[in-house]
Amino acid sequence: MLRNPIRSSLYVLLPGLMLAACGPVPDSSEPMEPEALGVAESAMCSNAAVTNLTLSGVSTYAGEMAGAGTYAVSYPANAAFVAFYIDGVEASSGRASGDATGTWSFSKSSVACGTRTFTVTAWPMVVASDGSWSKCTGNPSMTITRSVSEPCPGKCEINGRTYSNGYVNPSSGCQICDVSQSQTSWSFYGAGYANKTGYCKPLVNGGAVCAGGSKAGQPCTASTDCYLRCSELL
Repeated sequence: MLRNPIRSSLYVLLPGLMLAACGPVPDSSEPMEPEALGVAESAMCSNAAVTNLTLSGVSTYAGEMAGAGTYAVSYPANAAFVAFYIDGVEASSGRASGDATGTWSFSKSSVACGTRTFTVTAWPMVVASDGSWSKCTGNPSMTITRSVSEPCPGKCEINGRTYSNGYVNPSSGCQICDVSQSQTSWSFYGAGYANKTGYCKPLVNGGAVCAGGSKAGQPCTASTDCYLRCSELL
């Protein structure tokens, strides 16, 4: 039986018309244009800021430094990202505890003795419902810096400086670093007496003599005449 030539031509023509109407089939091997980096974060972080950051206290004991405080962020931020530094080197970082307001805490062991500089910086964060988050590093942050001291064994840590045991206070010859009395402040030496022309000068052997006045060179004791207490001269 002969086929209808008109119908056969339509069978060939119709698929071509459909392709022309719908456009070419896309090539799946061609990569899609990537979204510009930072666009999504910029939109989520718009107007977010850290509005408050506090430091309740920070201290060191037996080589462990610990501190704590609070934070607050503004909408659309609903969390805070905090980073901690010791002498300018990052010690740790992460999300603080809470939402728009909350607390942060820090603890690190094996911190060298002496005077250290502790810094905490907070940035706003936006946490989505699916758990993903954006740290808004380009938005207003807050930073707090404190000086923290822990005396080294056998030494004094006074006003941010380290002194060896027995070191004489440059401002007062009647005071020395005496770890048996205090590692964080000057201690009065021996009898602690002086006059206007001299003072009790500590010696290497641990004794003390009058450095001036009529009793110069004599032992400095509470019974030495014409001497005043150091506290009256400081």
